Amino acid sequence: MKKFFLLALIVKSMVLFSSCIREPELPNYVTAITIHSVRAFAATTMEGELVIAITPDSTSVEIIEEFPPGTPSIFMRNVIQNVNVHTVYDFNENYEASRNVIWILQLRTLPDEIPFDELIDRLEFVNATFEFTEQPTADVVQFEVTGRLSDTREFRIETNRLELRPAN
Repeated sequence: MKKFFLLALIVKSMVLFSSCIREPELPNYVTAITIHSVRAFAATTMEGELVIAITPDSTSVEIIEEFPPGTPSIFMRNVIQNVNVHTVYDFNENYEASRNVIWILQLRTLPDEIPFDELIDRLEFVNATFEFTEQPTADVVQFEVTGRLSDTREFRIETNRLELRPAN
């Protein structure tokens, strides 16, 4: 009986003390990321496919406190929008130098490889890789990528010059 009484006293003490101890409240904060500049580069995949990647080049990170519960812990203040891709050199017989090749790009990161022309009005992204639906016949490719960030800043950048076939 003494053991039972002692055990009951210990349990009651634990309940009493645990109700007095409060978990510290974690601050509600989020990490806000802002894109300041964009870069683009052309490359070939292991399978030999030509791709263009468009990614943030310069970003800043800000910790913001006092957000309501349920707010995502990380959010982008701006995203990349309204992208156009023009050839610097002749691409193939259909796309000479300075032509917009946006219509022969598809977003590589989507599971169903949706053609770019179906996405163009609604596409916003932080970084993306696009592949071509037509093959280049040129030995060298380079592209000028234009667009804007959702905070209305525009960008115009050139990709690297990529040799597709070794020089003789």
